[in-house]
Amino acid sequence: MDIRQWGRGVGILIAALLVFGACTGGSVLPTPAKTKDPLAGDYVASGANGANPQMTALITAFSRLHPGVNFQLNDIDTETSVVNVSTGDVDFGYIGRDLRSTEPKITLTPIGITGSAMAVNAANPITNLTTDQTANMYAGQIKDWSEVGSTAGPVKAFRREAASSTRTTIESYVWGSATPAYSADVQEIFESADTIKALGAFKGSIGTVTLSAKNLKDTTMKLIGMDGAQPTLANLNNGTWKISKVSYMTTNGDPTKVKPAIKAFLDFIKSPAGQKIITGL
Repeated sequence: MDIRQWGRGVGILIAALLVFGACTGGSVLPTPAKTKDPLAGDYVASGANGANPQMTALITAFSRLHPGVNFQLNDIDTETSVVNVSTGDVDFGYIGRDLRSTEPKITLTPIGITGSAMAVNAANPITNLTTDQTANMYAGQIKDWSEVGSTAGPVKAFRREAASSTRTTIESYVWGSATPAYSADVQEIFESADTIKALGAFKGSIGTVTLSAKNLKDTTMKLIGMDGAQPTLANLNNGTWKISKVSYMTTNGDPTKVKPAIKAFLDFIKSPAGQKIITGL
């Protein structure tokens, strides 16, 4: 082949490539299509705030493995969460206590430990109370902070509603099997956010909150020790802080009604990677 024939051949090849590129949007080599994650989709969960730190951490890690999976978490009371999971109104839930005998039968998967603590206004210098002091404050027998070694001022006690896992965890520790004795002056609050607002608003306040990283960082209130133990996440996880209950992910009691993505999430929670996240919180 002489040089002229070779040149014509190269020209024809280049022209063919240009035509092919134009037909494919300017790309000579087609890009392989990405395989869609079969678990991809939007999923909704509802649950109590106490279990949210564990759930949030687990979801964050799972979403890195499955970017197409989107979870929406809605914080509501435990009772409603249990009902929503049992009726299939949500894909799964998360709660900070065991089921009661009167509640729908749903499946519980442990996801860590939820702690509760007493909290006071940030300006209160108190750092620790005993079980007896706490019980007497709520019974109205201790009415002034000076009686427990703090700055003088009237005690203003708040409690959560009877169904709150935060309240029942505190009650189990402070009163044991005895019926809690509450003064008529103790004010009942139905939301954790409202409890925190009240603690920040009243200098002499005391109330029950979830032991969480978020609440520990809140500058309007201060979580205080109980019987010498301090409310830290490290103490919660190593068992030094005794005011705690197991947290759970909840799913429908009928396994056939649990979606594949939720089953995969449950498998992740039970895996070494998931357990490492739980124990690391």
